[in-house]
Amino acid sequence: MTNNISENIYLTILLILGVALLPYISPVLFAVEAVAEPQMNTDQKNMEKTATASFVKYLKKRKTSIAKARKISSTNGIEELESVKVNGLEQWLSIRGSDKNNPVLLYVHGGPGATSMPFAYEMSPDWEKNFIMVHWDQRGTGKTRCSNPDYDPREAKFDDFYADMIDIINYLRTRLNKDKVIILGHSWGTLLGTHLAKKNPELLHAYVGTGQMTNIYESEVLGYEFALKEAMRHNDTVGVARLKSIAPYPATGDVETKELQRRVSTQRRYLQKYGGALQINYMDKIYKAFFNSPDYSMCDWMGLINTQLGGAPYPHRDLNGSFVKKETGLANFDQDLGFDFKVPIFFFLGALDHQTSTIVATRYFNKINAPLKKLVIFEKSGHAPPAMEEDKFIDALVRHVRPLALKP
Repeated sequence: MTNNISENIYLTILLILGVALLPYISPVLFAVEAVAEPQMNTDQKNMEKTATASFVKYLKKRKTSIAKARKISSTNGIEELESVKVNGLEQWLSIRGSDKNNPVLLYVHGGPGATSMPFAYEMSPDWEKNFIMVHWDQRGTGKTRCSNPDYDPREAKFDDFYADMIDIINYLRTRLNKDKVIILGHSWGTLLGTHLAKKNPELLHAYVGTGQMTNIYESEVLGYEFALKEAMRHNDTVGVARLKSIAPYPATGDVETKELQRRVSTQRRYLQKYGGALQINYMDKIYKAFFNSPDYSMCDWMGLINTQLGGAPYPHRDLNGSFVKKETGLANFDQDLGFDFKVPIFFFLGALDHQTSTIVATRYFNKINAPLKKLVIFEKSGHAPPAMEEDKFIDALVRHVRPLALKP
């Protein structure tokens, strides 16, 4: 990748993945060392090229094997990895399902920038058995970032993402011969998805939100209180001091976006530490997917890591920072969207989620008026129920949501 993604990011990913590399490629490295050791002082560059080539060959072989194992073999199935020109950008979709007659489920990932596509390889085949599963790399991340190196994610506005989503849905409707789709939004994806359910219900069979945003300012306050309480309960003096140093949280009055994001990052650190966010290690998932995901090249990984993990500053900082300001309407559904919807609404929430507070989301859900609505709580999950309680999550989708798309 060029331009916006520098060579330093390549070094960053090697450092990030360094610990994970050794168990997998030590046989290759030791073999290279045994052959090249006498030339270490005079031919080090050639040895490094050989090691790199061996590693790349190993990755390609491993990923090819995984791709073969998950190949859709049914006669009426679909298995496509394709790009679509949307609003001037090549945007990437993974479309997979064992039966093209099944409903389309578009997974709208979080972040912005936290794409789901490279982790799809490890998802249960039951997703693809019951739905045509679509993963979309949004503008500024992953494969879409790789294909548009001149695009600057710092330019992105909410309306850009929303317009992209509408075009992607209309493309899928034509491509797959469907009148409507099901939206599964996660975290930031729920902000896009709930606005869609309000403004363009004609495109949807149903909306499903998990890690559901409703009132971000209130959610951030409650998450901070949880993190501070837990740090005090665990006698974490360093954590307590750091959390108190960002009070009042998230902010009162005007605070620069950079400072606001610093406060959010501090809160998230202790929210995660004490079980109020993800019950999984996100970096472990990245380590594993780097070696296993057949859908992602090195360039694609640079697109994800630069946007979501390695950006300096995080390119969506201004966009994210605006959500935690008290008067921002986009992330305050009470004042911006109200409670009346014309499409079935489902909230699939983690009982342990204090990042996008389940308490706040449930309060909003209880006020919703919709043709059909259902709240499902996943007791062992925080911010990512589809990953933590996957079988139960799929079962809830199949029992409650899928039938709505099968009605004549």
